[in-house]
Amino acid sequence: MGMMDRLLEPIRRKLRLMVTRGVVKLIDDARGLQELQVSGLAGELLDLVERIQNYGFTSNPHSESDCLILNVGADRSRAIVIAVDDRRYRLHLVNGEVAMYDDQGQAVKLLRTGIVIDAPKGTIHNGDMDISGNLTVDGDISASGKVSAATAAITGKLDAGQLVINGLDFANHVHGGVTTGGASTGGPA
Repeated sequence: MGMMDRLLEPIRRKLRLMVTRGVVKLIDDARGLQELQVSGLAGELLDLVERIQNYGFTSNPHSESDCLILNVGADRSRAIVIAVDDRRYRLHLVNGEVAMYDDQGQAVKLLRTGIVIDAPKGTIHNGDMDISGNLTVDGDISASGKVSAATAAITGKLDAGQLVINGLDFANHVHGGVTTGGASTGGPA
C-alpha cells in the first residue's frame, strides 16, 4: 500500500491545487477580459488573473470580494477566476427567485410575487416602452412630449370613466352658463 500511495500522491496534490478560494485585491476592467489580482493559498498573490463572466452579464467587483480560482491543469500560473461574490451586499431570496443588484441597494428582482425594481432613479435610453395591462403610478408624472390616449377619446367619443383627471370624468363633463358669442367657459371644475 505504501508504494501505491507514493505513486498517487502527485495526482492528489494536483487535484487539491485545481480549485482555490481567494480574495480579490485589485481589478483592471480595461481589457477584453477583466484581470484581477487575487490572494490565494496562505497569502499567495496572483497577478493578471483573467476573470470569466457569463455572456450578457458583467460586473466590476469591489476589492475584498470572495472569488473562486480555477487553476487550469493544476498549474498556478494558468489561474482564472470563474466566480466572484461579495457577502457584504448579497441579497437573500427564496428558492427559485433571481436578482441583479449592486452595492447601492439598486436591484432588479424576479420574485415569486412579481418583478420588483429598486432604484432611486431610472432612465430608458433610446427606446420606447410598451406596457400591456394596467399601470398604477404612486407619484407625479411629468411629460415633455405629447400625451395621447388610444381610445375612443381621439375621435371625440368618450365613454364614462375613460378619462378622469382629479376626479372629474371628462365623458360626463358639461359647462353650464355658456352664452353664444366670443365668451369663453371657465376651466374644469
